[in-house]
Amino acid sequence: MLKPPRWDSARATATLTVIVPVLSLRNELLGALSAVLDLGTLKPRLRSSPAEVILLAPDGKPLLSTKTMATALTPLGREPLQRLLAQPGIPMNFAGHHQREVLGVAYASRSLPITVVTERERGEVFAEWLELLELFLLLGAGLTLLVGVIAYWMGRSIVRPLNSLIAAADGIARGDLTVQLRDAPAGEIGHLTRVFNMMTDRLRRSHAEVRAANHALQRQNELLEALAVTDSLTGLYNRKKLDDILAEQFARFRRNHRPFVAVMLDLDNFKLINDTYGHVAGDAVLANVADILKQSVRSVDYVARYGGEEFVVVLVETALGEALDIAERIRAEVEIPRVRAGNTLIPVTVSLGVAHSREGDDGPAEALARADHALYAAKRAGRNQVQCAM
Repeated sequence: MLKPPRWDSARATATLTVIVPVLSLRNELLGALSAVLDLGTLKPRLRSSPAEVILLAPDGKPLLSTKTMATALTPLGREPLQRLLAQPGIPMNFAGHHQREVLGVAYASRSLPITVVTERERGEVFAEWLELLELFLLLGAGLTLLVGVIAYWMGRSIVRPLNSLIAAADGIARGDLTVQLRDAPAGEIGHLTRVFNMMTDRLRRSHAEVRAANHALQRQNELLEALAVTDSLTGLYNRKKLDDILAEQFARFRRNHRPFVAVMLDLDNFKLINDTYGHVAGDAVLANVADILKQSVRSVDYVARYGGEEFVVVLVETALGEALDIAERIRAEVEIPRVRAGNTLIPVTVSLGVAHSREGDDGPAEALARADHALYAAKRAGRNQVQCAM
């Protein structure tokens, strides 16, 4: 704490100045963050009490009040404040900040040099107490009369079977559907018991059906949710999910200034692969490239199919040099023939463009556009290579 709580005339509010050290990952001091905190933001939390809550500075000067401007309050005398702080939490009579007789308590914070005083006019407190007492006496008398009448009626031979029925109903309310009552003698209670058993049987059957339906519905919802964001051929995220990922990473970049890297790659001469080996072989090549991409990145990174034979890799909080190494590793892995068409291994290469987010970008589309330009630069330079957006 750089400066204790005080009244700031320039800001017309009570403030508290704090300073927080900024440390590196090696616990080295890099600098400090200083902030002036507006204590006026505490008012909504303090207004839950019907009494007036007042924050006092170390010298006893009012800083904040839930009902009155702090500058309009009269500071407490030294003697009543010392009495309140000597017995924290114990209500006492004293002349309050409005120079009226009040009933209140005080509490001195251990973490900050602030004293909290809660006060209310003594007449209001006792008037409310009398109202509550009258209401309590009225409710007590009514309940006593009602309980007496009910106890007299229930004492006439129905207490025991009715208690069993109540206990069974409580078990149903707690979710215990195994409750089963014995048949009672003839009469209203016996009929009620048999109806209760029939209802319990129906509840058990309905509960089993609902659980089965919920389980099936949950599985369908999970499947639909996965299909909505997944490319069916490669199992990677689709274009719609990629847009959400890029927006989230750009928002995080705006907050903590740690860049993300977009790697865009395109299969070289993919139309020739389809024309030469067929579309089934072409799909197998796309699926193989998708597997290589998933195995080449960390669990925190994202891989998506951008469209056709184009893919995008989003590397989270990654330096540009490290991203270029990953892109080169992907290029080398794809270059190794793995997919067969008959007895022939299909040769596959990719061109990659790498770009990172920059200060001044208006959105994630700018980083993606730079990666796209770098990709086409790699195409023009002869394909099967990595180009970086400079």
